[in-house]
Amino acid sequence: MKTNKFIALTIILYFGIQSLKSQNSILDLLSIRSPKTESSLKQRITLKKWGVSEKNIFNINSLFIDSLGQSLNYTLDTHMVKWNYYSPIQFRVYKNNGIFHAGWAYCFGSLNKLKILQNDSIIRLTWLPLNDKLNLFNDINMLEKKDELNVNFTDYDYIILAFWASYYGRSAKKMLRELDKFTLNKKILVIKVNYNGFDY
Repeated sequence: MKTNKFIALTIILYFGIQSLKSQNSILDLLSIRSPKTESSLKQRITLKKWGVSEKNIFNINSLFIDSLGQSLNYTLDTHMVKWNYYSPIQFRVYKNNGIFHAGWAYCFGSLNKLKILQNDSIIRLTWLPLNDKLNLFNDINMLEKKDELNVNFTDYDYIILAFWASYYGRSAKKMLRELDKFTLNKKILVIKVNYNGFDY
């Protein structure tokens, strides 16, 4: 009897600590209630704490969250779409005319080891299962409040959409820091797309 109580207490304690670490409540983790999207202010606070640029942050429109893993119009990874799944930490690179150029997802492996972002080049690894049907304008349509994106894409060489959520912690932080470091003093626009509260 004491052993069962100890196990139950350990499980409760574990989920309690996880909820504090992930910035979500235990109810969110157990899907007892619907999680809330992060406000722009909360996202800025997280990004500042991570040492990441706070520019161009958007939430994904909830209507498109399933499309990331189910539709070839929106999914990056042509292999994972067979199982209606997608890697939650990813970025897509587009030329300024909207044509897909390259991409990376967390499930592909280490961004540094793959050397996709090298010196002044964004390398396309042809052996990765990347979806060539993607286009920038479809991705922009996935943004909530997309009208607030007041930029001329032709002013940039590349446009990168980086998908992230704060509860992925270190993985999301590492990707965003690498993008910040690579794009510094380059004509590259990075749009950060947050889906905290949608992807569980």
